[in-house]
Amino acid sequence: MANALQFVDDIKAAIETIEEFSQPASAREIGELITMVYAMTAQRNQDQITMDLAISSFGRKLLEYPADVVRETMTKWPDKSTWFPAWHDLKNELDWRNNRAKMRSALEKKLMDLNKCNIVRKF
Repeated sequence: MANALQFVDDIKAAIETIEEFSQPASAREIGELITMVYAMTAQRNQDQITMDLAISSFGRKLLEYPADVVRETMTKWPDKSTWFPAWHDLKNELDWRNNRAKMRSALEKKLMDLNKCNIVRKF
C-alpha cells in the first residue's frame, strides 16, 4: 500500500512540475511576437478593425499555452509560411509542440484511474 501511495504522490508531483513549467508568456511578450509575425508575413485583405480584433483574439488565446511553446511557434512561423496565420493553423502548430499538455492529461487520467481503484478497494 505504501508503494501505491508513493506512486500517487509521484504522479501529483509530476503534474505540479508540468504546471510550473507551463506558465504563459506575458501579455507584452505575446504582443511583441504577434507584431513580429505580422511584420514578417503577408496579410489577407482585411480592414483595420478586423485585423485588430484578430490580433487581440490571438493574444488572448496564446495566453493558454506555455511561454516556450508560443515563442517557438511564433518565431518559426515566418519561415514556415508567407501568410499571417489563421488561428486554426497556428493552434495546430501550438498543440503539436505542446507535449507537456499531453503528458499532463495522461498523468491526470492515470491519477483518476488509481483513485477509482482505491475507492473500490475501500468497500
